Amino acid sequence: MDIRLHKEHGINPKLIGCQRCGESTGIVLLGDNNSIHYCSSCNMNIVSTRRASKCPNCKENGFLEYKKEVDRNQLNTALCDKCIDELEKFKEEVETGGIYWKCKSCPGNGVLKASSQMAKAVREEYNITPPNPIGIEFPNCPNCNDDFYKEE
Repeated sequence: MDIRLHKEHGINPKLIGCQRCGESTGIVLLGDNNSIHYCSSCNMNIVSTRRASKCPNCKENGFLEYKKEVDRNQLNTALCDKCIDELEKFKEEVETGGIYWKCKSCPGNGVLKASSQMAKAVREEYNITPPNPIGIEFPNCPNCNDDFYKEE
């Protein structure tokens, strides 16, 4: 396999970061011109030097739509070990009755424990029983709003 070189930057290394927290995954991508494509079948972002005909994730011949050129310094397309472990714990909690949450105002997300009143109320309202997943979206959260827990 040949490695194409960038005219100005040689092997043009890019550090792969976690798409969730931004921390380094320890993976370096070498190549000249990398771009991100999006698979419409499985919603995966694919990093490639050229347009692929098949998605490596779902193996479908889905439409791979060009998204953008890769930032020269850091590319966040993988998950770090810490986030992989955390997401597995989230999944386990949701399978026992917890619910996923995300913030509309920032990248904040997590899981409300199965024992929480809100998790029980949301599952009851929508009639979704464990292990089936369910999630809610908050307009803001403790990560982006200092007054989140302040009494009115």
